[in-house]
Amino acid sequence: MSIFKLISVGTGLLLTTTAVYTAQDQIAKACEEDEELKSIKTEGRVLASFVTSVIVGGVVNKLINRVFN
Repeated sequence: MSIFKLISVGTGLLLTTTAVYTAQDQIAKACEEDEELKSIKTEGRVLASFVTSVIVGGVVNKLINRVFN
């Protein structure tokens, strides 16, 4: 594996982790503001992290594979 691909994979991992953190933070803020949503705060954060990691991680993975193949 070339050094450039390793750098790309590391950057993609960092981007995905940042996107997951931001999505979880937004969900947590929305749940704190609404009294009815406080009970599903944990479930919302888990779902947001899963969806974000699948979408962002999938796009980054496909992009890296397309560039380096």
